[in-house]
Formats: sequence, structure tokens, C-alpha cells
Amino acid sequence: MKKFRPNILCIIILFGFVGFSRAQDYKILREYETEKGLKGVITNSHSLTLEPKLYIFQNKIQNSDAKDKKHILISPNQKITISPQNHYFGITTPDISNRGYKTNTDYLFQLFNSDLTKIFSYRRAFSGTEFPKLNISEASQSVTITHADGKYVYSINNKGEAKWGKQLFKGLKTQQYKSMGIISKNGNCFLFFTWTSGKDSQKMKPMLYSFSMNGNLLWKFEVPLLSCHNIGVSESGKYCLISGEKDSDDINVIKTQTLLIDKNGSLLEVFPFGFLQYDFDESREILVLSEYKKINLISTSDRSVHYSLQTGGNGRKNLAVKIIGNKFITLTGQEFLNIDQIIYNHPQVTVWSENGRISYSKMFNLNYTIEGKIHTSPNFKEFGIALHNKFVIFGSSIE
Repeated sequence: MKKFRPNILCIIILFGFVGFSRAQDYKILREYETEKGLKGVITNSHSLTLEPKLYIFQNKIQNSDAKDKKHILISPNQKITISPQNHYFGITTPDISNRGYKTNTDYLFQLFNSDLTKIFSYRRAFSGTEFPKLNISEASQSVTITHADGKYVYSINNKGEAKWGKQLFKGLKTQQYKSMGIISKNGNCFLFFTWTSGKDSQKMKPMLYSFSMNGNLLWKFEVPLLSCHNIGVSESGKYCLISGEKDSDDINVIKTQTLLIDKNGSLLEVFPFGFLQYDFDESREILVLSEYKKINLISTSDRSVHYSLQTGGNGRKNLAVKIIGNKFITLTGQEFLNIDQIIYNHPQVTVWSENGRISYSKMFNLNYTIEGKIHTSPNFKEFGIALHNKFVIFGSSIE
């Protein structure tokens, strides 16, 4: 592992005002009005343009075509999981009819595509009352289901059959920290973090596992951190990320760190910052890490930090980041608790060049977003965001 070193450190601060040295490269191409309370969007996966296929609201999922009345009603006890590429979604439904009379809860897991076609259903009982976690692979139309405390992992294929299952720690221990999993975009590997022990008398230790989608353990890595905030994986599993807090009494040691790990489970680099969101471009060896108010652009080939961008200001935080070609996009907003949900006021989309210059910026002053995601077309020529009452699509202003 090479010693961390910044290459060119460029600090640019946005305080609600953006200056441009030339004409903006992007513009709003289309807007799709919806009823209020839009919580998410499922987009098309086969067209070169970006189009909404389904709208997700608090109590229903409906077709974006007003002429098509097909929809699914959602009850308060159900949980919706959207795939990372925003083309599939899952519904997890607990059987709460006899909770309190038994230690296990039966769950129904259903996977749907953007046409509201059900791909499969699967039932399984889990202990406790906390929802199991669903991870969706669009490449294989399959899912992994993890126990709430990280003890068990199951892989379900596109026929609704359990392909494999793993017990990651034994005994009666229940860990107090969250576990988390993610499937690589090409569906080749499943990255999973949990706290494990061999038996009740052993101390729980943080472990990061990489499984093939056939259930083979590719590698495991004991994480040298006290906690885990987030994990990430590149398109094929070539690179993996984990961020958390390091134990140190030295005031000169930065406690929040991000570890970059290769496809064999070897540590490549330790960066002195964490991340909330991320995006990889394996072909160009580029990684973007988004902190609360900061973006770090990294070369994965030599692990150097090209520059850092201060994107926050006036209470704004980063909500999402996405690489498109030789640029990347940030979505920021002002966090606000509205009754029982978090909304992000005055969302702002900014397109950055790789040298840190702003190609485009647009703030929606009288609007907010609940979803906080950046959608992209399959060819990355268009991108969009969901506001609370419409889906806005952006594209090049150069004809």
C-alpha cells in the first residue's frame, strides 16, 4: 500500500451562487408532471433516452402513462426497495397477524420490473421484528436477503428459488451495529459487511465478505475500524470500499477513513475521509466519493486524489453523485424533517468537469425532493431527478 498523497488539491466552494466562464453545456430537456408526494421513480432500461416508467408514492406504485391504470397499492407495513440502477423494485411484506405469539416473522419478498411485471415471489421466516434487507441485482434479476443483525445471508434466483445460504456468526449473540450488503452492477459478486464471532465467548469483530453469486466465498477482510458507515463496489467487483471510524487517541490521526480494497481482498489505500455516496468508472480508473459537504475525485490506478470540492454551504448537503463520461454530477439540498419523512429543500444539480470547473448548475428554489437520487439513461447522455411533483430530465445544450 502506498502512502496517501493528494495530487492537486483544488478547493471550490458553492454558496448558492455559481459563476461560469462560458456557456452552460446542459439544459432541461423534458419535465413530467406528477401528483404531489413523489417518493421515487423507476426508469426505462432499454431506450437511449431517459424516460419514467413508474412513479412511487406513499401508498401506491403506478404507471407513468396516465392512460394505463395499472398500479400496486402499498400498505404502511410494507417496505419498497429500488435497485441501484432504478429499473427494478422489490416489496417486502411481513405477516404481522400473529406477532407476539411466536419469535419468527414470515416475510413475502417480491421482485418487479419497470412494466409492473412480477418476476418472482419468495417466502421465508426471520427472527425478530426488524425488516430483513433486500439487495437487488438487475443483471441476473435476483436478490440477496440478509438477516437484520447480519447473521444470515440468502441468495434467491429469478425463479424465486433459494440458491444458497450462509450463517456468518454462531451462538446467541446479537450485534448492536448495522450490517449492509451490495451487489456489483454486473451481478458477479455480493459484498457484505457484518460483525462476527465464532462463539458467544468471543468478541464481535467487523468483517467484510465478498461472495460470488453462486455462494462461493471469494475473500474476507477483517476491517481495522471501530465502526462501518458505508460500503461500495465497482461495476465488476474490481474495487471495493468501506468507510468508518478508526480507534486512536492521537489527535493528529484523522478518525474517519475510507479503505480501498482490490478484487482479491487486499488493502490498496487508506484515505483520510469518509463517504456517503460514491460512483466508479472502472474503464477510466476514476472514483468519486461524496461526503456531507465535500466531493473527492480519485484515480484508482495510482490512488491519488486529483482534487476536493467543497459543495456544501448554507446548510446544504450532498445527496447523490454520478459519473457521466468525462464529467460528474452532484445533487445537493437542505435537509428538513417534514412530519414523518426527510425532504431536501432547494435541490441543486451541478455538472462538474474533471478539472473541477462547473459545466452546468440548476437550483429549484421553490421545490424539494424526497428521493435524492440521480437517474441516468443507459448511454449516460441524459440524467434526471425526481422532485416532489415532477420528474426533470437534463441533457446536452449543444446540438
